[in-house]
Amino acid sequence: MLEQPSTSSNFDRRFWVLAALSLAPAVSTSFARFAYALILPAMRADLDLTYSQAGSLNTANAVGYLVGALFCARFVPRFGNRRLFGFGMVATVLSLLGAGVAAGFAEQAALRAIAGMTSAMVYICGAVLASNAFPDRPDRSALAIGVYFGGAGLGIVLSGVGIPWLLAFAGDEAWRSGWLAIAVLSVPFALASIHASHKIEEPAKSGAKSPWSMSDFRGALASYFLFGAGYIAYMTFVVAWMVARGASPLGVSLTWGTLGAATMLAPIIWRVPRARWPAARTLAAVGVVIGIGAAIPLYSASLPAMVLSAFFFGTGMFSAPTSITDLIKGALPKAAWAPALAVFTVVFGIGQAIGPVLTGWIADTTHSLNASLAASVVILFCAGGAALGQRETAVTPAPARSQQRASAIVARG
Repeated sequence: MLEQPSTSSNFDRRFWVLAALSLAPAVSTSFARFAYALILPAMRADLDLTYSQAGSLNTANAVGYLVGALFCARFVPRFGNRRLFGFGMVATVLSLLGAGVAAGFAEQAALRAIAGMTSAMVYICGAVLASNAFPDRPDRSALAIGVYFGGAGLGIVLSGVGIPWLLAFAGDEAWRSGWLAIAVLSVPFALASIHASHKIEEPAKSGAKSPWSMSDFRGALASYFLFGAGYIAYMTFVVAWMVARGASPLGVSLTWGTLGAATMLAPIIWRVPRARWPAARTLAAVGVVIGIGAAIPLYSASLPAMVLSAFFFGTGMFSAPTSITDLIKGALPKAAWAPALAVFTVVFGIGQAIGPVLTGWIADTTHSLNASLAASVVILFCAGGAALGQRETAVTPAPARSQQRASAIVARG
């Protein structure tokens, strides 16, 4: 809970604290993960990368994300969400700075892995903190989660406004300047979000344990794995796909900007479904919507079609983790939120690790990104179907023995 008692005026203060916290996904997700898609065409040309190599850089990021999730699953009870959140923000900014000065493929892969690991810390710990922004007003919880994830849209918009034009005017060699510009912009975002994190108390005392069973979440876990494998192909290669078809910097900026704007509008668009439907049903609907968004480019590469594709994709991209967070919050006690979210993030990270290298291999084999996009569409629709298999009633915490089995599974990775 926040440090002052709940009052009408204090609600506004809490909201602004939450808004500052939402700058974290702009750095850890939009800049450290998704901006790579904008810079990728120039990196491929300058470093002479194949699609498989380009995909493997995002796989390195996903593997790092997986390691970060495992770290959180083990050490959040010891260090607390706020401490890991702050460390993750600082390390993510430093990794972005390094991406602007590193010369070769190996160095870039290592930095992508580090950025993935630290961004997982930010994602998990920040989501848990956002969930506790209004502890005395449970009805505000959905708003808090939506605002937190919606902050990533700002990062998408800003990177979409600047990077395509930078590369258009300065050439492919300017991709390093793109990373440096993002790193500089990340500094005030990181400072503001770290400060906000200290205005929110931990949902549970460090060391508190609450048993829960992974078996109660089989459908949601399968859906989140497929979502991780499916969405990352679009986010990795869609800009390269547009550039290969002669898209202008304006076209890329409009498409990427629409993606970011849709992400920010998503909490409003999904407000009624989240209020009326069980979280698993909302997750299923998100899978369908984002699958439609990924499918549109297969039918038309025109600018209006790409903007529409970005809108559908953007409304669903962060609505999936929002739905997962809703599911966890509605089924488990506070002390289990961070460990459960870490396990979901591990599963998601495995999907993310598989997706880019698989779709990059498909693109190299078929000499076209069309097959890769088609594969991502199928995977995303399957993610929606898997969510329908999730039990939609509140889950009763499992015996401690089940928790030990779950922890063992996570520890093994």
